[in-house]
Amino acid sequence: MPKMCPVCNGFTKVNKHCNECNSELIDYGRILDYLDDYSAYEEIEVEKESDTVEYDQRNHLCAHYLTCIECSYSVVYLIQEQ
Repeated sequence: MPKMCPVCNGFTKVNKHCNECNSELIDYGRILDYLDDYSAYEEIEVEKESDTVEYDQRNHLCAHYLTCIECSYSVVYLIQEQ
């Protein structure tokens, strides 16, 4: 059975808080969607290379971009696919 990201598929939400000001972090989606103009329209299973984020399909991790709207802190959060 193929694994999928529970956040991308709407089964759950990211519930993380800012390390700087403790405000709730906003999930802006998969890092892979920001790599080029058409990334958001490609199949999720397509693996892309990035200097800043390593997407490891073998470990079934989905990298999401989280940002604090209060202090602009941002972080990449890895979500285990299920």
